[in-house]
Amino acid sequence: MVFAFIKSILRICKKCFAIVQIHDIIKKILKDAERGVFGV
Repeated sequence: MVFAFIKSILRICKKCFAIVQIHDIIKKILKDAERGVFGV
């Protein structure tokens, strides 16, 4: 029971971590796009 609970928490953490990674990648792409468009 406790093991299953820990497993579900880890699954949620993995999802959150993936979302954070995707967010960072999008931020980098947007920064590069801004740099390319405005020539900064």
